[in-house]
Amino acid sequence: ANVSEQMELRYGFAVNRTEIKAYPYEDFLSDSSTDMEWDNLVSAAVRVNEPLAIYITTEDGKFALVKNSVCSGWVPTKDIAICKNKAEWTDAQKMEKFLVVTGEKIYLEAGTAYPEVSEKCLPMGTVLELVTETDALLMNRISWNNYVVKMPHRNGDGSFSQRKVLIPANRDVNVGYLDMTRAEIVRQAFKCLGNRYGWGGMLNSQDCSGFIRDVYSCFGLNIPRNTTWQAAMPVDVINLAAMSDAEKTLKLKYMEPGTILQFPGHEMLYLGEKDGRFYTINDVSSLVSPVEGETGKEVLRIRNVIVNDLTTRRKNGKTWYEQLSNAILIWDDPSVAGK
Repeated sequence: ANVSEQMELRYGFAVNRTEIKAYPYEDFLSDSSTDMEWDNLVSAAVRVNEPLAIYITTEDGKFALVKNSVCSGWVPTKDIAICKNKAEWTDAQKMEKFLVVTGEKIYLEAGTAYPEVSEKCLPMGTVLELVTETDALLMNRISWNNYVVKMPHRNGDGSFSQRKVLIPANRDVNVGYLDMTRAEIVRQAFKCLGNRYGWGGMLNSQDCSGFIRDVYSCFGLNIPRNTTWQAAMPVDVINLAAMSDAEKTLKLKYMEPGTILQFPGHEMLYLGEKDGRFYTINDVSSLVSPVEGETGKEVLRIRNVIVNDLTTRRKNGKTWYEQLSNAILIWDDPSVAGK
């Protein structure tokens, strides 16, 4: 009842890896009465230190309607630190040097000095400001052989501040974004092999488009949240659905690893061709069993990052090859070609 067009827009940062949901509910909406690990209300994952525009909060103060760079929805307020004004928000995003999490996820060390960051999970693509603190005492430890970064902190009143924390030098991180080459794209994708599938990013995981977003985020590319929006990017989008099988096969033979392949409702990263079979790596929810015979008609809930070829079948009986709709090359720099 207190919502109006005159409400002040606020700004903040995510202090935890959290989820944007379609409604301000802690409950979930499963696609199956027997599956408690699927929530259709989840829209997208939010990384630690991700900037958020904050519109309104629920009357009980538990949820805030926010917008990040890719979508809008409801986030628990406990996961947000609110800046005093837009200037503080924009200043905190100006990072002369920064550290990028390039592992599929890393964890901070356990400790009691800052309990809110003890063993905190930082997923692939997390970006934190890197600072120089020689021989500094932080988190009750000396900073030797650690990176010192600024972590957003939610004060008792919900306001924003920053704390310097340590990330061990052995973690899978990089100073600045990775150089974007075909080999590096594939290397990043394989770091997630075997990870669980999570719709919208639930369960601290990824879905098919979230997986690809995370991989490309390590190179400084912030691509859209879902397959439809990615297909609308102003880049080279090849319409595979309009091609004959001969044309499509020829196109795939010469397609670069790291290309995004799509069919309605799913996408994957192309790996290449071997012995006439076209391989991909992707975070998949379900597919038809590849076992020959009657069991081959069974739909399996895979829910993992897997490597498979395009002879894999969908629930409608069609192969992934038959259903291909788009190939997306999101790089524009000709100097990248062939690397």
